[in-house]
Order: sequence, then C-alpha cells, then structure tokens
Amino acid sequence: MYWLFLLLALGCFALALKASQMGWMMLALAGTLLFLLAWVRGLYVARFGGLQRDTSQLIDPLELRRLREQAQARQQPATDDSDLL
Repeated sequence: MYWLFLLLALGCFALALKASQMGWMMLALAGTLLFLLAWVRGLYVARFGGLQRDTSQLIDPLELRRLREQAQARQQPATDDSDLL
C-alpha cells in the first residue's frame, strides 16, 4: 500500500515539470516531498515493524538476577578446579 505514495510522488513531480505557473509548480513539488516522506515512512514501518517495542520480550529484574546467579554458579566450579592444580 505504501508503494502508492511513490507513484503519487512521481505523478506530482511530473505535474511540477509540466506546470506553467510558479504557484502550481511549488504546490506540486511540495506534494512530491510529502508523498516521498510518506513512502519512506511506510517502507520503514514495513521493514522494521513500527515504532513501538515489543514489551513481551523484556526481562524483569527477578529473572535477570536468577540468570546472573546461574551464570555465576556455572563459573564457580571452573575457578574451584583451577585452584586444585
């Protein structure tokens, strides 16, 4: 759907090239700019999925502490074995 903005921008640009009055040309160039910006925004949203983060993947502080404790517990036997050698 956002590709329509690109076609509209091209249409406005063609209209600006054929305009005989300065006012119409400026209006068509402004329309071209607005449609190009709308197309770029639509392309960005389509590729990267919007502006809001997915909060379901965030880790709460308790889960983060549990993961740190597990990582320390895995490292603890490795340091104890090196003391024996």
